[in-house]
Amino acid sequence: MQIKTLASIDLSRDNIGAEGCKALGECLKRNSSLTRIKLSENRVGGDGCKAISEGLKINKTLTHRSFSGNRVGDEGYEALAEGLLCNQFLASADLSYNPVSVDGCKALAEGLKCNYTLTSIDLSGACIDDEGCTALAEGLKENTALALINLAERWQRP
Repeated sequence: MQIKTLASIDLSRDNIGAEGCKALGECLKRNSSLTRIKLSENRVGGDGCKAISEGLKINKTLTHRSFSGNRVGDEGYEALAEGLLCNQFLASADLSYNPVSVDGCKALAEGLKCNYTLTSIDLSGACIDDEGCTALAEGLKENTALALINLAERWQRP
């Protein structure tokens, strides 16, 4: 059976983990109707983020993605950056409450340099330090599409 009209899916807090993301990533490669996916608080980690990003490289319909609170780490940020280089359809990405280091910020900045469709990215609660903000700013110098970047609660928590 093939679902041809599903436009939005919310799998928040369903504990799908990296394995569920692998299956979902494969589905994204073939899906032609899904525009929104919400995977908040699933502990997908870097491997899960990589699997979804592989699907995004091919998918041409997904415009909004939420990965809030998934502990994606630098590996996940690097996968997203790679996906941003390939996908010119994604308009909004929510990576809030996924702490990231300077290296993750640098990878994301590289992806932002070449992406012309992402208009909004939420990095609130990502504990981005000043050096990370500087790295992101470098990527934004060449990006003409991004209209909103949320960096609220960017400080390091004790």
